[in-house]
Amino acid sequence: MNNASRFVFALLAASSSVTAETIFTGDARYEGRILRQNEKEILVQPKIGAAITINRERATAIYDDEGNLIWSHPSIVKNDPTPEGKAKVEIPQTESGGPYRGLHIGVAGSFGGFWPSGLVSSFPLGTTPSYRYDFTITSNGAWYYMNDQAVTFSLGYARRIMPIDGITESGSTGNGSWALDYIDARIGHRSHSGIFFIEPGLLTAVSLARAALIVDTASGRYTNSSYGTPTYLALYLAIGAHFQITRQIFGFAAIRAEHGFTPAVTGEAPTATDITGKVLSTAPIRLIPFGVSVQLGATWRFEL
Repeated sequence: MNNASRFVFALLAASSSVTAETIFTGDARYEGRILRQNEKEILVQPKIGAAITINRERATAIYDDEGNLIWSHPSIVKNDPTPEGKAKVEIPQTESGGPYRGLHIGVAGSFGGFWPSGLVSSFPLGTTPSYRYDFTITSNGAWYYMNDQAVTFSLGYARRIMPIDGITESGSTGNGSWALDYIDARIGHRSHSGIFFIEPGLLTAVSLARAALIVDTASGRYTNSSYGTPTYLALYLAIGAHFQITRQIFGFAAIRAEHGFTPAVTGEAPTATDITGKVLSTAPIRLIPFGVSVQLGATWRFEL
């Protein structure tokens, strides 16, 4: 490396702690402060996340925060008739690289409340909605096709308890519930502002087995397997933060709400019985699920 290049490196190293630079490589763009550099590598502190080390041979050019070229790879200088230090470019506002861009794969768990929506569910006379829990564990993925935009997907297992109070079974009235087991599959779209994101999407809860209604009454516990517990569809919305821990490892936390548009429980519920427990009349039951949960997880970033 010639003496002129070494002199430029020395000037950059002396001024990098107080200026912002933009570094271009063959396939990415990085903005931040140059913390340290030598003939082999450049250490950059991005606006978001941990410091990044860039191999000097990968770097093609460095610009200051006003768009002035302050260094370019010797192979570019050799073929460029423009005098170094005179060139000025229009720096794009949208980053093509950054701490998120690439494929993120990880795991997550969530816990929260689950109940039938009071707005669109059908409840037999005398019954009322109640609240139980929702637990989910999933494998998660996010394809960041831009640094602040991603397509998300997940697949996992969910246990959801659908409750109903005041339901009649075998001539007695009590509080009942269905223990529902699902394959939880989701696809969504995530938009970032810094580390924070908003993510709407579609949920498909694939029922693993027909669940029985369990009713606890003053005279004992009763079960009924005649109700349908089908696969249901829902829309969800997540608001949270996706933050960098190391160059490859990220954590995330979100509050997530979901509302079904097909039922999780269907059937005919007794509304009147005689003294022997024989059903005299029934009414339709159609429970549309609603839930709110807190989700925590971690991902590994593949820089593709």
